[in-house]
Amino acid sequence: MGREGSVVATVVRDEHGSILITKAKNCDVFDPKIAEAHAVCMAAELTMEKVMFQSDNLRVVTSFLIESESEADFNLVNLCRRYLRVCSTLKEWRIVHVSRKGNFMAHNLASWENANGAVGIIQHSTLDMNVLNGYVEWQKTCRLIWCVVVVGAAFVGVVAVCIALYLVVRVFVWFVATLDFGFHF
Repeated sequence: MGREGSVVATVVRDEHGSILITKAKNCDVFDPKIAEAHAVCMAAELTMEKVMFQSDNLRVVTSFLIESESEADFNLVNLCRRYLRVCSTLKEWRIVHVSRKGNFMAHNLASWENANGAVGIIQHSTLDMNVLNGYVEWQKTCRLIWCVVVVGAAFVGVVAVCIALYLVVRVFVWFVATLDFGFHF
């Protein structure tokens, strides 16, 4: 999830797997299913002639495959209409479900965008090399141990943050105690 909602991203590859386009944008939604549907629609709007859309959200794929709106997920009906309208202009298209493990690149790109604030078409040269790894989840590295503790705990809740801050203080005190300034605690 982004700073003000979700960050959605798409990676367009050719039939050989070479990356053609990477694009990301902020999206004012908090439901992962709806964010994923926005990402698929964004990919469709890049107007390729022949496209295979891949999504790791089975509910999105199922809703986008259903021909009757009454059977589609209620929250996805408008996005499904948008997707089908755009796809009607394509020469050939289909959507398939892939496992999350096979879809890391798009999620990595969204995480990278969230960390760096870049939106739109993103130049490959500006990306951390690990972002384009389709098999490993990218995480922004932090040089200080306490940074990882606080950031990692920030999602858990107030109690976890208090515990994390306590641990940070303990690590800091230990670190200072190991330095030799000529005086001791």
